[in-house]
Amino acid sequence: MAELKVGYKGRTIYNSTFTILEFLGGGGQGNVYRVECGGKEMALKWYHKSTIDKMKNPQEFYENLKANIKKGAPTKNFLWPEELSDWIDGSFGYIMPLRPKGFEELTRFLLWDPKTRRMKASFANITARCNAAINIIEGFRALHNDGYSYQDLNNGNFFIDPQNGDVLICDNDNVSERGVNFGIAGKQRYMAPEVVLGGAPDKRSDRFSLAVILFRMLFIEHPLEGKYSTPPA
Repeated sequence: MAELKVGYKGRTIYNSTFTILEFLGGGGQGNVYRVECGGKEMALKWYHKSTIDKMKNPQEFYENLKANIKKGAPTKNFLWPEELSDWIDGSFGYIMPLRPKGFEELTRFLLWDPKTRRMKASFANITARCNAAINIIEGFRALHNDGYSYQDLNNGNFFIDPQNGDVLICDNDNVSERGVNFGIAGKQRYMAPEVVLGGAPDKRSDRFSLAVILFRMLFIEHPLEGKYSTPPA
């Protein structure tokens, strides 16, 4: 099933039902929808079948999601999977909390808008910027202390409130326990050198990616690129 339609009703493995309310957006791995589930509005990420087909072990990935749901989020800052669908036509999805209003994707803080001659999103003040950095660090400390590694850390994994620096960490489907590797490499310019060379990601490669994230959030540019480079976010 490549795309779910508004009004589609499905069931999770925990006997909850969900109804598609709205298509929110699509990406390389799948589509995201606003859904009603258990009397609440939530977000559903539904994987493209092509994504499933490329996985080294789709069933192991599915079971890992199930285990993460059972264990629960390291902190309230993670938009953690809460429900998991059955397999339908060779694919599946998971349900997580919706992003609250007022939060901006980190990518927008790194992009210049030539029309307004400002960044697409800006922190209200330096305190909010520093709070965001601290909140990201504390979130990943809790994640690693729980025995997890994130494995695909990049600028698209964070929603930030520009007024106070509150942070929500999203796309937690690749999170796995120490020693588990699903073949997720990551995003260029954020991957640790050992991952680029074919090594397995772990909490140490997370820390490399995290250092790049924090540097860019504080200084905009990439720490390993020259002042005249103008790469995409």
